[in-house]
Amino acid sequence: MKYKIILIRSVQKDLRKIPRRMSHIIRDTIVQLGHNPLPRNSKKMQDVPDYYRLRIGQYRIVYHFKKRIEIITITKIKHRKDAYR
Repeated sequence: MKYKIILIRSVQKDLRKIPRRMSHIIRDTIVQLGHNPLPRNSKKMQDVPDYYRLRIGQYRIVYHFKKRIEIITITKIKHRKDAYR
């Protein structure tokens, strides 16, 4: 099953600020999320329902996953020091 992936505008800006090598790894990971929205290293966020985080080196991908409608919305890609603010 393939899920539709939506990047909000601020995430697109965040990706441009990340170093090129790391942004390629993050983009590949986002594509893989379309095939498997809950990989082994994803963690459910405690205070927010249906939100998960994915650790990619020093960066975090925060995303919202709706199984019923088959959509993944990437809401934040930040360095770990800024990801949870």
